[in-house]
Amino acid sequence: MINCETSPFRVIPINDETIAFRLEGEFGKDVNKELREEIMAALKEFQQNVIIDLTRVDTIDTSAAALLVECIRVSEDTNTSFKVIGINNRV
Repeated sequence: MINCETSPFRVIPINDETIAFRLEGEFGKDVNKELREEIMAALKEFQQNVIIDLTRVDTIDTSAAALLVECIRVSEDTNTSFKVIGINNRV
């Protein structure tokens, strides 16, 4: 379970089929492990659609980009939806 006080992202259930992750600040290797576990559980175990909201993200590194690509592939394999929203000029 995510501790919202210390986590660099928030989990927002949209409905039974969809969950959103709102990230803030830097999206990189420090965020990836916990975020990856949560996203993969949503896609693989719970068969949920996933939305990643980057509206409040200032920077993204190559490991974060790799995670997004991995999520796309897993969503294709699990017949779920994976969307990235809020991409801004800083990212």
